[in-house]
Formats: sequence, C-alpha cells, structure tokens
Amino acid sequence: MVIVAWCATGSPADAADAERARIERVVDAAIRPVMAQYDIAGMAVGITIAGRATVFDYGVASKETRRPVTPDTLFEIGPGRPTASARISPSCRPNVSAS
Repeated sequence: MVIVAWCATGSPADAADAERARIERVVDAAIRPVMAQYDIAGMAVGITIAGRATVFDYGVASKETRRPVTPDTLFEIGPGRPTASARISPSCRPNVSAS
C-alpha cells in the first residue's frame, strides 16, 4: 500500500520540479511583458519563497554580442551616471547540483 501511494504522489524531486515550473510561469507572466514594453534586452530575477531562492535569467546581456544573461552577468544601473553594477548575491543563488 505504501508503494502504491508513493507511486501515485510522485517523488519529492517531481514535486520540487512542478513547484519551480509553477513559479517560473508566474514570473514569466510578470517579467516578459515589462521587458517587451521597455525594450529591456536582459535581466535576472531572484525570488525567495519559504527560504528557498530561485533565479531566472532572461534575454541577453549585450545586444551586440547576443551573450545570454547568466548568474554571473553584471548589470549597469542607470544610463548617464557613474557606472555601478549589480549582480545576484551568492547568498541568493539557489543550490544547484550538476547531476
């Protein structure tokens, strides 16, 4: 009976993947229209829910090189001002294993 219940509910990894996909759909629905409206080439969005950080990368870091936004991308804040950069703090990055 326990095996049947486990098979019916799926694994914890499946639940985590489903939750990430649900969050991604919500973030996409909010971010993509803003990027289109303001002609934003790329951005990174960090979300923390219940202590778990998730980062989503959108678009390109440079329109000229078409280099994609990654967790290591530096962003300039504000045109025409002394250069300031923003990046995702290592404490905000999700723990990702290469499996």
